[in-house]
Amino acid sequence: MGGIVYRKSEGDVEHLIIVAASIRRHRIVGSELVYVEDDLCPIETAELLQREQDDWTLDGETYRTVVTRWREGNEARVKSIVTKS
Repeated sequence: MGGIVYRKSEGDVEHLIIVAASIRRHRIVGSELVYVEDDLCPIETAELLQREQDDWTLDGETYRTVVTRWREGNEARVKSIVTKS
């Protein structure tokens, strides 16, 4: 299964949001999967990640860090395109 995995840990509880063809949220306590939510709404999921952006990680970095780097990289690409025109 491919996709993007966001993680959030709260003590011994770990939450995973997996974005692939659909969006699913898993809750793991200890090492046991205890809850799965299927077909989450993309907008509500984006709002959750935005609201709790320091709590969720993507590839070991906070969501805030990843979004900031993407925005900075995107701004640099736009400036590059504009100056070439």
